Amino acid sequence: MIIRCKKNIKDVKAILKNLRYEDKEELFATYGRKWKYKALKVIMDKNTYTVIGKNKNGVPLVMGGYRPYKNNLACVWFLTAKNTKEENISILLELKKEFKYYDNFFWATYNIIYKSNKSAKRWLKWLGFKFPKDKKCNVFEKQILRYFQPKKDFEIFYRLRPIKGLGIKCV
Repeated sequence: MIIRCKKNIKDVKAILKNLRYEDKEELFATYGRKWKYKALKVIMDKNTYTVIGKNKNGVPLVMGGYRPYKNNLACVWFLTAKNTKEENISILLELKKEFKYYDNFFWATYNIIYKSNKSAKRWLKWLGFKFPKDKKCNVFEKQILRYFQPKKDFEIFYRLRPIKGLGIKCV
């Protein structure tokens, strides 16, 4: 069972101190040598929505959220502490609810991931995220890629808000 809490500096620091190897490597590649300080600054920024997930004993295990950009786009992120295997299913179910909540505000959510991070890719696909192909981008992928170009060894992932009712088919 995962208990949701508002962001606070103590829990954010605890998770950053105990990150999974893959998450630590991605933050290092993104922010460089002072990745912990820079990530903390971005996470605690007032424009970054953050939620913390704790186990039943009150230990912070996960945090995630979004940072809104123009045209109803949001950059989503999620970081996990080591040794969360017992809570993995609970975490994924909570994530599914969280992204459904984001659909109320954004037409698309996206971010980048290390191309070699296979485990994160699997759960991102399960959550409905897609990984665009370089040569055959659809209209929505071109819009996202216009705002956000991934660095070398990274690839972009995105999720479009499900359309309710009549949808418009782009040709």
